[in-house]
Amino acid sequence: MSAILVLPLLPGGAGNLVIADLFFIFATLMFAIRAISRPVFLGQPAKRISIFLAIFLIHAFISHINSQIALPPNPVAIIVPLNYIYGAVISFVILVTVQNDDDLLLLLKAWMLGGLIISVVSTLAILGMAPSWAYHSTRISSTMNSVNQVPSYVGPAMLVMVFLPYVQEGRFWKFFAFGSLPITMIAMIATGSRTPVIMIVVIFGLAVGRAILRFNSKPLMNSGVILFAGVMIFVLVDTLLAVLQNAAGFLPEGLTSPLRRMIRSFLNMMQHEDTIGALGPRGEQIAIVIDNWADRIFLGIGPGNFEHVTGNRNEVHNTYFGLLMEHGAFGLLLFLLFIAILIFQVLKFRGGAGQHRMIGNLVVFVLLIILLYSASSFGLRQRTFWIAIGLCLAHLKISMLVLKWSRLRQNNLVE
Repeated sequence: MSAILVLPLLPGGAGNLVIADLFFIFATLMFAIRAISRPVFLGQPAKRISIFLAIFLIHAFISHINSQIALPPNPVAIIVPLNYIYGAVISFVILVTVQNDDDLLLLLKAWMLGGLIISVVSTLAILGMAPSWAYHSTRISSTMNSVNQVPSYVGPAMLVMVFLPYVQEGRFWKFFAFGSLPITMIAMIATGSRTPVIMIVVIFGLAVGRAILRFNSKPLMNSGVILFAGVMIFVLVDTLLAVLQNAAGFLPEGLTSPLRRMIRSFLNMMQHEDTIGALGPRGEQIAIVIDNWADRIFLGIGPGNFEHVTGNRNEVHNTYFGLLMEHGAFGLLLFLLFIAILIFQVLKFRGGAGQHRMIGNLVVFVLLIILLYSASSFGLRQRTFWIAIGLCLAHLKISMLVLKWSRLRQNNLVE
């Protein structure tokens, strides 16, 4: 539930640590005590994937050290590779402590609940009833950090809401998930950013695609998903047209300001002939990367050094271009290999039909939606990316446990 705990930073300005980190650190200490006294099973696939992650982290430190020697020193940038290590520890704790599908479902429900709570804050902000920290200029952020934090939490929460009814038999969670979707959709739109709209379309596209392909398995459920997605898309399109035509729409008046900002951004993009110019400040940052990344192909300019070295006012708002510039082509390749192998292994070993397979699809979808969001933000520095990695690794471990016990059972039957 770190989504709601991202609100206040820790007292004393301890970097970017938030209250949620107190719970992460406590959980890590509990894990360390448990790991000393009990055997830990990870499974060979998870171990091999972890090696790629470890190489990526080592490369990040080498890149940082090299940048302090070869470029104008920026010692504060050490926070970035340390942040990566901290995120990897969160992933590893999830990998070790999650033992079965029920544990994974518990984490997914917590993510869904956290996303719903900050969406309620957005709804209250629209009504003018939220604290001042819920506003970000003309947009609504729901957190004390930045409006850009919201989609990274709420987008995956929406995915869980759409797919949880397929893997959870209880009626309560089905109604809870579907009932929460409209509120989370409001939170995504209220950010006034373009990426959340694309994420909403992708999320409902995945849901409708799954419902159509597996329609006969649960016809009533799939019909409800298709109908619900259709209504949500209709409301979204109606609201966008209402803003363009300066007319009334279905959504509250408080959403019109961020929607106008969003529409202006899209219109400005359409007026540019080149993609870089259409992306505005993000395009400016990407252009800098394209022009300069080849100068330091192997090690890059060092993690967290973009603003310091280039003089640009912000970091690269794109994980992949940011890695290319700060970690070099080799660092980006390590990251992409790690992600590709992880997703391939989870899908390969997620089992046959049933709940375990569906949970495997869901954790991969959660990771993919975060990777999509990472195209407009530096996602590696956010907790959600590392939590999603932990969920995927944990599911892979559970698959290995299932396979292990299945083979033992077969051997016992043969004997």
